[in-house]
Amino acid sequence: MRIRFIVLLAVLLSCAAGGIYFFRSGMYRHSMRYVHELRSLIESGKPGKKSRPTRSVIENNILDRLKILEITDSGVVFRSSANDTAIRIRTAIPRGNPVEWTVWHLSSAVTGTSYHVEDCFCPPDDRGCTIRFTSSVSGQPPIILTVSWASRYFSKTAKMAICIRDFGFAADQTTIDYLSFPEPLTMAVVPSRKLSSWTAQISNEYKKEVLVLLPMEPVPRSAGNYRQSCIMIHFPDERLRSLIADAAGAVPDFTGFCNTGGARVLEDSRVMNILFSEIKKRHGFFIEQPVTRKSVAAVIARRLSLPFAQIDCSIDTAMKAPRIQELLKRCAMDAQKRGRIIISTKATGEFIRALKNELPFLRRNGVRLSYVSEIFAPAGEPK
Repeated sequence: MRIRFIVLLAVLLSCAAGGIYFFRSGMYRHSMRYVHELRSLIESGKPGKKSRPTRSVIENNILDRLKILEITDSGVVFRSSANDTAIRIRTAIPRGNPVEWTVWHLSSAVTGTSYHVEDCFCPPDDRGCTIRFTSSVSGQPPIILTVSWASRYFSKTAKMAICIRDFGFAADQTTIDYLSFPEPLTMAVVPSRKLSSWTAQISNEYKKEVLVLLPMEPVPRSAGNYRQSCIMIHFPDERLRSLIADAAGAVPDFTGFCNTGGARVLEDSRVMNILFSEIKKRHGFFIEQPVTRKSVAAVIARRLSLPFAQIDCSIDTAMKAPRIQELLKRCAMDAQKRGRIIISTKATGEFIRALKNELPFLRRNGVRLSYVSEIFAPAGEPK
């Protein structure tokens, strides 16, 4: 027993001496560094710890240009295969820029590289575009960029709002065409018209925005078809307030107000102050159909901080569909320059036919149809 104890003690002392030497020497530091390197190597091979792939200059250029189009790297798919040397890139670009500009923007990814655009194909069916890049340096793989159009729109897309004046429900094809139109439309309803409440309700059911259309005293003095509800400048304050209250009660789920006629009213500060004060109480806005250069509506709306905008273009619906399509193209160009445009017209079969025909053109050229409430200028903001 005593001999075994002495042998065990000697072994322990030897191990202790070796450990002291191990820690004091550089062997310990080298061993720990080796352990850390080994751990990093093991972790890099684990799922979820993939190293970022190395991209070529042109690939990084393409990603940078897609970011300008509000596309993150996660929204871009890279594919390559052993059978095909080409690198294929796919993504979906938000709508809102002209096709020509988008193609030019993506094609500029060749800047500073050996690549050039060999081919570009944009089918007329609005499915997207394919751009093929090839390099002048042998051995470099061709790059095929395929873009489709996403359902969402670019955040700075030009917007076009169409206000249908004096919209009334009728059991005819024209009414069906307007209500079933797949894009946003704004319907201005006259409160005193027959079935005005029903018209507003069914418009809301078909996801159309509703405005209260206020008939106002024109020059020369004539109320036309709206004699009962027409706002006149000689009305006392209480009657003016009552007219706004009755109009708001007759048209459910409205978002704002607009005028028809009203040269005399729009020039009268007393009447406009009362009308705008009542509209502001109802959390509405006002869209002016300009009929006089002496209008005080914009000044009073700014003073009362009432959201306000003006109709930019009125389209005569007595024209035929081809002529209306030409005007819509011009309005689209104005929208691209200014960022937004509000169009006023009446409900006719010719106009809705022209609008349906031009819808693909608007989409391809970065113009989004929207409700009036989405693009009106807040009080004090220049148009």
